[in-house]
Amino acid sequence: MKTRISVVLALLWAALQMALSAGAHAAPLNLTNSYPDFFVTGLSYSYNAATGNLAIQGTVGSYSAAAAPSPQLQVTNHPTDGSYLELFSLNAQLDAGGNVLSGSFRIDGVVRTSGFPVGCTPGTYTCVLYDGSTSTGGLLSGNLEDFGWSLNSGSNGVLEFTFGGASGVIADLGYHGGGMILSVSSSTLTNFGTQALTTSWTGSGLGDVFVPVPAAVWLFGSGILALLGVARRKTGR
Repeated sequence: MKTRISVVLALLWAALQMALSAGAHAAPLNLTNSYPDFFVTGLSYSYNAATGNLAIQGTVGSYSAAAAPSPQLQVTNHPTDGSYLELFSLNAQLDAGGNVLSGSFRIDGVVRTSGFPVGCTPGTYTCVLYDGSTSTGGLLSGNLEDFGWSLNSGSNGVLEFTFGGASGVIADLGYHGGGMILSVSSSTLTNFGTQALTTSWTGSGLGDVFVPVPAAVWLFGSGILALLGVARRKTGR
C-alpha cells in the first residue's frame, strides 16, 4: 500500500510540475488582478528578436493594498531630494518559444497618502507610508519566472509575467511572489499575434504588478490535498 501511494504521489508531483512549467511558454497565463497592486503607466517597450531581449520602463502611478474601499495611494519620487524616482523597469531574456531564460524587474519610489492631508507637511517624510529608498530592493523587485502573451487586436497585445524571490518594502510585508499584466497599447508591429516573438519592435502601454495566483494552479493544488487526505485515511485504516 505504501508503495502504491508513493507512486501516485510521484505521478501527481510530475503532473504539477508540467502544469506549472506550461506557463513558461508564450501562451496566455490567464492571470487575474489581486492585491497589493502597483499601477504603472507610460510604459516603453523594446524587443530585440535577434537576442530575445525584452526591455520595459515606465512610471509607477499608484499603489493599492486591497480592493476598494481601500484607498489608492500615490507612488512618488523621494520626497526630499528626488533621488528615488517612481520608476518601473523590467529586463527579460526570452527564447524562441517564449521561455524565460533570465530576467528581473524593479519598482522604486515611495508610497504616500494622496495629496497632503491635515498633519502632513509637504517635502517631509510625514506623509510617507513606505520608503523604497530604505531597502536594497526598492519598493518591490523580483526574478521573472514565466512569460505569456495574448492578442488584443492588430498591433495591440497583453504581456504577462510571474515572478518569485521578491525583495523590497512590499516583500517585507510577506509578499514574495506575484505577477504582472502589461498592456501594449500601440507598437510598430502590424500583427502582434504573429510577430510578438519573431520581429523586433517597440511599443507603449500601461499595466499592473500584483500578487495573483492562476485559478488552475489553485484547483490543481486543492485536488492534490484532497487526494493526500484520502490516502492518509486509508493508511490509518
